[in-house]
Amino acid sequence: LRGALVLIAVAFSSGCYSYSNFQSAKLLEPGVTSITPSASYNTWQDSGSGDDEIDDWVLDFQIRGGIAPGFEIGAKFSRIRTDEGYYFIAIDPKFALEPEHLALSCPFGTFFGNELESKLQIHPTLIARLPLEEGLTELNAAVKMLLFFTENSDALVAFNFGPRISSNLDRWAIHPEIGFLINPGDD
Repeated sequence: LRGALVLIAVAFSSGCYSYSNFQSAKLLEPGVTSITPSASYNTWQDSGSGDDEIDDWVLDFQIRGGIAPGFEIGAKFSRIRTDEGYYFIAIDPKFALEPEHLALSCPFGTFFGNELESKLQIHPTLIARLPLEEGLTELNAAVKMLLFFTENSDALVAFNFGPRISSNLDRWAIHPEIGFLINPGDD
């Protein structure tokens, strides 16, 4: 089962810079730290803009720490488009709603670099976890809104799904993920 999940997720995975999740609803214990590097490939399609498709690579780095039972905090740094790209940085507090199964994350951050105008954004996120083999395999799903604090910006909705697979999920994991970002106001 684990092998099949990895193959399916890797075959269809498409990472995402500011709306990727790559985390579990199971929070870290106080004093425990996790580090998550990732590389993603994004394909953007916008039928209304005249740009049929934009493809780019994204490199992400997350660090998270357990602060108290039911609370952890993280930071995320992303390099979007390796050629002449820009950056995204965020702080991400996360709270347990249903311990080990449901969590609320609320990253807030901004883009910067390459003459890009900084824009504050917040991404309230609901993360669900379904253990398949306790300590070895779990499925994680997230739904989030991307809210921008600028005029004439639409709220976006993102969905992420992927397994976490390991010989010991408390120590390390491989976490392929597929994500979709939509603008509910667009065709």
